[in-house]
Amino acid sequence: MNNTIMIIEDSLIEYFGNTTKDLIHSIVSENGLVCYQIRKNDQSVKCQSYHGIVIGVELMCNDKENKTKILNVVMKRASNNDGLRAQIMLNELYTREAYIYNVVFTALEQFEINKKLRPTEYAPKFYKAKLEYKNETLVLEDLKKNYNYKMYPLSKEMDAKHVSLVLEKYAQLHALSFALRDQRLEEFKEITNPMDELYTKFVEKMNYVKTLKLVSLKCLRSLGDVKTKVYKAYKDHIKNIDKMFDDIRNSVSDDFSTVIHGDGWTNNIMFKYDDPNDPDKPMSVRFIDFQLARLGPPVLDVAFFLYTCSEKKVIGTLEDYLRLYYNSLAAHLIKLGSNPDKVYPYCVFLKQWRKYAKVGLTLAIPLIYLLLTDASEMVDFTDIAEVDVCIVYAFSNEIAKRDLYYNRVKHIILHFVDNGFI
Repeated sequence: MNNTIMIIEDSLIEYFGNTTKDLIHSIVSENGLVCYQIRKNDQSVKCQSYHGIVIGVELMCNDKENKTKILNVVMKRASNNDGLRAQIMLNELYTREAYIYNVVFTALEQFEINKKLRPTEYAPKFYKAKLEYKNETLVLEDLKKNYNYKMYPLSKEMDAKHVSLVLEKYAQLHALSFALRDQRLEEFKEITNPMDELYTKFVEKMNYVKTLKLVSLKCLRSLGDVKTKVYKAYKDHIKNIDKMFDDIRNSVSDDFSTVIHGDGWTNNIMFKYDDPNDPDKPMSVRFIDFQLARLGPPVLDVAFFLYTCSEKKVIGTLEDYLRLYYNSLAAHLIKLGSNPDKVYPYCVFLKQWRKYAKVGLTLAIPLIYLLLTDASEMVDFTDIAEVDVCIVYAFSNEIAKRDLYYNRVKHIILHFVDNGFI
């Protein structure tokens, strides 16, 4: 590496401390390359992130034969703001994500390779991570630049084609974990035992239950007549949010828990299209941001995604999409050599749904608010933290799309009451 010459584009210098430079050196060296220029690609230098920055960069390198090779990567770096860190456990989140990529996904990939199966693609390639406190950085392949994956419009509800693709991919990911647990229990325990229940710790650290209750109460007022069945049922649900998180905490020990994404909303899902100019024909999907990945009932991923992202038509035909998910999971389990009736029976899936679907409702309420918030209205979490204000403040203002927001969440609440889920 002593012969490596690194030239960094001026606009990127502020993002490249010694840690970042060391990461780049390691990546190009392990790929048999010499990197001589780092420049921003057509991706925004500072992309939307609620507790850090995401930088898309192009590494122009030479191989051993002096031929030019370009690596497009995304560098994800945690905020070093003390106020934000007092409310969000950033080091633990970045450490968890690096572990998921480096250990868990590696084990799942090898499990398929040993079966002479083509590894399932559900996340970007992981290159390297540095996890020193206040300097946490992950380097991943750039799905947008390399393969033309795109983010779905944040304020738009996902249609049936997009929803189906996501559910099928979640089914494959969950099936992989289930099959590993079924066939190689000791290996499964070895890779998952270090994965404590990070999510409820994260919630407690940032006092997120307070946020959930505040936003839920605002939605309660939008329901109108306090004497209606819907109003009373949703009010009772809000009162039981604390117990719901107790259930989540205890779900780690569930016999039918698997490795879950844990954060499946529009901001963390990317699609590739048959025709890049035709957003109605998605052909592939990838998940990003695995900081909240953990052991848990797979319905947590399914419910979180469906209620946060889906259009009304999808929610109105919920049974079809639950069956789609389960059939995909069962088919992949069989392909992997496990019996779905033993590993994860449909009756267990439905039982878990009845118990945990309300988690999807609860978490969807604030996230739909964020998805419908215009950029000019967005409150910077760092700005809030710097003045020692609880992050709940970010959800306290009415947004321009307030009518659309209340209409959308009201439909979900009615769905829950009509189906007896709350």
